[in-house]
Amino acid sequence: NYNEIHLTPEMNNKIDQEANSANIYAKIAQAIAPEIHGHDDIKKSLLLQLVGGVAQTLQDGMKIRGDIHILLLGDPGVAKSQILKYMSTISPRGVYTTGKGSSGVGLTASVTRDPLTSEISLDSGALILADMGICSIDEFDKMDEYDRTAIHEVMEQQTVSIAKAGLTTTLNARCSILAAANPIFGRYSFTHSVNENLNLPHSLLSRFDLLFLLLDRPDVANDALLAHHVTYVHRYKQPPPQYETTFDMHFVRQYISQARQFEPIITPNLLGTVVDIYVDRRQEGSTFSSTLMTARQLLSILRLSQALARL
Repeated sequence: NYNEIHLTPEMNNKIDQEANSANIYAKIAQAIAPEIHGHDDIKKSLLLQLVGGVAQTLQDGMKIRGDIHILLLGDPGVAKSQILKYMSTISPRGVYTTGKGSSGVGLTASVTRDPLTSEISLDSGALILADMGICSIDEFDKMDEYDRTAIHEVMEQQTVSIAKAGLTTTLNARCSILAAANPIFGRYSFTHSVNENLNLPHSLLSRFDLLFLLLDRPDVANDALLAHHVTYVHRYKQPPPQYETTFDMHFVRQYISQARQFEPIITPNLLGTVVDIYVDRRQEGSTFSSTLMTARQLLSILRLSQALARL
């Protein structure tokens, strides 16, 4: 994981210089999936997911997760799967899986008995293998409801509880989840709400810190830019010159490893601001009949703020 990455003195000096430069947040975000055209806000959010917030352990032993979960909902052909593939490679411990090809025990853990020795063994699933990393789940809407409920505990408690065949244990699954889903109608319908398009339970949606809508709308200027970008990458096997960045994947990993060592705290003068933002957003949600904000979204604001402060 990131704690096992060792930095050389030269890399430390370079990271310190870049951290003090202007607009470092946007510069590193451009280095994430440069072969994919656009999606600047999503790339910035993915950078925050890689950095993550600070995991808190209270005095009574209760834990508050610091990992950030993101859901990408969009029309077919908007590079959702490519983004998930890239994130699973840039993370030191990343796992890529699909919703239709994964069962509940395939995501969490399964208990098997050896037919010869009758010994019981515990096999880890994708979420446990991605501990301290990112688990990318594609085709999230294609998962069966029974299998999808296995993710609830992992997303909030970050553990997997096993009680099978006389074996009772709890495994760590401290991973960030990046999921991608298609609308239930094939393409996003503006005549229906977000919940009706996604067809996912609110108990699961509220566990995601960020939800993005990727729409494929016809636009002459944007379509021309996208076509030029795709053809250039297909011809030269690299992004166009205007998308070239000074940071490679190795430097991004090193920078994130250094940033995750900091533990930002909220100053007293910011507490009132965070409370006001949460109350205003909650009132807006009740007014426009959209997905109502819960206390989980308040924690999401704090996690995203901590990740941005770490950068």
